[in-house]
Amino acid sequence: MKQSTKHFGHHLVQDIVYGPVTSRRFGTTLGINLLPATQKHCSFDCIYCQLGWTPKETHKEKLTFPSPEQVITELKNKLEDLESSKISIVLSGNGEPTLYPEFTEMVDKLLSARKTFDKNMPIICFTNGTTLKNDSIRKALARIDECCVKADPNFSEINLPCQAYDFLQQKTYLRELPNLVLQACLLTGSKDNSTETIIANWITTLKDLTPNRIDLYTLSRKTPHTGLEAVSLERLEEIKEHLRKDFSCPITVSASV
Repeated sequence: MKQSTKHFGHHLVQDIVYGPVTSRRFGTTLGINLLPATQKHCSFDCIYCQLGWTPKETHKEKLTFPSPEQVITELKNKLEDLESSKISIVLSGNGEPTLYPEFTEMVDKLLSARKTFDKNMPIICFTNGTTLKNDSIRKALARIDECCVKADPNFSEINLPCQAYDFLQQKTYLRELPNLVLQACLLTGSKDNSTETIIANWITTLKDLTPNRIDLYTLSRKTPHTGLEAVSLERLEEIKEHLRKDFSCPITVSASV
């Protein structure tokens, strides 16, 4: 049960381009927030979200999104101030980035701008996959370097979609992504999605997908749902070995320390 509307962990991102951030999985990154700075804007209500609970009501007329031109200008300025040349660009921010109204155009502009910035600079998107049924968004995601899709075990109790959503139905769209990375957050405590039964059922659900990589991670920040705990590195390694029986792709593990 939700216990508060207060934000936990990170505050909402105020800048369009933020960082650099040292990511547990991607090294040095610059984040791009395509979403409003005033509130979380997401189609999931994950019980572990560092931004807190998703607002029950979204007043769309009050939401302000940056223009694609603003994003490119901010990114250019940020890159000019950085000494490191090994930077990954991550579309993430205050919720689900593909809810950005001009997402397809934004990807076009990022890919075009990269030719002048750094042709080897990876462009990555963290998405929950709820918009993959949209043909233009799916095709845009397929053009970037990595499309990292949330695929948590025990989905219905952990991710709490704000609207009707069926991961099994989404698999049709996931198969169309040549750059698919599956990301799974494992947790224990008051909610536990790391048990043997849950993991076995989860792997069965994923079996007919062919991701380029699977990323396993656990909690590293405070969560809105109380009583959640990080899964141990040892347990993550055990789950990794279970996955190896059915997946030949690389599998990464990131545990909180």
